[in-house]
Amino acid sequence: MTCPAPVPYPSGDPREVLALPLLVEAFVKAAGVADDQDLEKRPFKGDLHFLASTFANISTVPTGRVFFVTPRSADPFNEDLELEYPLSKLVVFTEHKDTIRRGGVSSTIKNCAFQASAHHALLTEDTEKATVPPSTVEAPGINILPYVLLPLAGPEEFDLEDQEKLPSALQFLPPTKTREPDPVLRQTHVETLLLLCTTHWGREHLRTHGVYEIVRALHEKEEVVDVAEHVLRLVNLLKRDEGQDTVRDGTDLHNAPTREDSDDEDSKIEEL
Repeated sequence: MTCPAPVPYPSGDPREVLALPLLVEAFVKAAGVADDQDLEKRPFKGDLHFLASTFANISTVPTGRVFFVTPRSADPFNEDLELEYPLSKLVVFTEHKDTIRRGGVSSTIKNCAFQASAHHALLTEDTEKATVPPSTVEAPGINILPYVLLPLAGPEEFDLEDQEKLPSALQFLPPTKTREPDPVLRQTHVETLLLLCTTHWGREHLRTHGVYEIVRALHEKEEVVDVAEHVLRLVNLLKRDEGQDTVRDGTDLHNAPTREDSDDEDSKIEEL
């Protein structure tokens, strides 16, 4: 089957552009189309929420994860712009009002956390640059932690010492703050944090950025048994003492086998 040529036909010379960056760009731009009632002003007629599930499926395999954690130009049509990680365009949707969009994005983030060599880039703030070994190409950090923790955070108040540990986006949340209503998505975010604990650097980063404080409050309110059990596993990892063996977790990211080496292993951990 072929599609009819668009009318009016675009001017200019044809050029080849990778499809996946275009899909990410369209997904981002279409996020707010439902708020614009004027069809003529919409960049897209649809909201493209379903693409989130496509990205989640793509990221279940190593080559798909590599795309999301490989720096690319911010504009698919202009290779001269500053580089950024494609995943950094998606993380803002973990609290989107559409369940399909935020669910697919949450699963994509979790799947990328299977790649231990990407943990530093995943957790580094966007004000600093980071690489994903063995690549040496730098780009601003993806900074997923605020977007993973916000859906798990409620209206609880913390003392000043605990507040200072939290990412700025989670400090002094209003009393109207609610947690992610879907238990499957809450569990997805907890599983992301568990995957980030597979490296010593990741565990230390979570410990110093208020993750324990957020999940402790979550555990007190969580009524779904499976989610509560995952939270307890996370708490045990964060509060345990580190031994000589555990402090070496993830220290040799260039040569050590990471979770992207086996698609079968990924599917055993969680079926999306």
